[in-house]
Amino acid sequence: MERMSSELIQKQYLADEHVARYKHFSSFMFGKVVDCACGIGYASKLVMLNDNVDNYTGIDISEDAIETANSHFLMESNAVQFKLGSILDIPEHDRSVDTFISMETLEHLEESNVALALCEIKRVLKNDGVFIGSVPIDQHDEKCKSVYGESPYHITRFNYDKLQTLLTSEFDNVYIGKMTREVISLFETASSDTSTEVGVELLNADYPVEHGSYLFICSNKDYDFSSTGKLYLSQSLVEYDEEQVMPYIKSMRNAEDLALKRAEIIEDMEAHYTKEVLSLKDEVAQLKKESEHGDHQRKEIDELCSEIARLKEQKETGSFFQRLKKLLK
Repeated sequence: MERMSSELIQKQYLADEHVARYKHFSSFMFGKVVDCACGIGYASKLVMLNDNVDNYTGIDISEDAIETANSHFLMESNAVQFKLGSILDIPEHDRSVDTFISMETLEHLEESNVALALCEIKRVLKNDGVFIGSVPIDQHDEKCKSVYGESPYHITRFNYDKLQTLLTSEFDNVYIGKMTREVISLFETASSDTSTEVGVELLNADYPVEHGSYLFICSNKDYDFSSTGKLYLSQSLVEYDEEQVMPYIKSMRNAEDLALKRAEIIEDMEAHYTKEVLSLKDEVAQLKKESEHGDHQRKEIDELCSEIARLKEQKETGSFFQRLKKLLK
């Protein structure tokens, strides 16, 4: 998951992933909230829905992101502000922040700077303050690398032990959970009521759960067919892309490469044709200049003019491109 930009927020599945994280942690946010690497500031609206939050400050190193945030997400109450800054030099006073948020940020730092960032966060947090963050699991990063290619932005990888060691070096109470983007099958008891009850908290109700099938089991014998809600995991979003999307993308890239190569060959042949015609025209001009219009010179001139006309005819009638097609096979 990358920082949300003006372009990426148009992609609903990416917006959903960002929103889910903020909603999951919303009940733990309070007081003065600082969101470092806030991107274009969309999360400010989500955070300010919490009655326990007094104000929100978004910080980002991108001037463009801060400009967009100031244009779209400021509030009339002045409870929201955005400013330039880095997690390595947080523009906040010591022990002044109640909730510090930084989603998908630490992996963008050199490993030696991760500990410095945590020290900065600890500096600005009050003694009872909360740090909320996320980093990609190292195995997920490796899977993304094999599917999409190397990311130049993910510098440091985190497994559970490494992350726990880093966090516990600065904080006494640490909870680490996992969130994954999966293609799943949801099983639940059906009724005329379209609400969903699967035994877990649903953080959003933006999508219908009716896009599926009714499953049933019947008998004349008295069986207890009642069942609890179940989730059946299938592919992750990355694995889905690997199987369904990337083959098409690779095919399109290959087609683009082939088209560029063909264009290059056509350009080279056009240049060769032009050079050949110009060379023949130069010979004609030279013969005309040197000759005294004798029969022999006129014959040579006529032959060269015929060759020029033949080349032009080849190009105009398509025989030039027929030869080109043979070269491309």
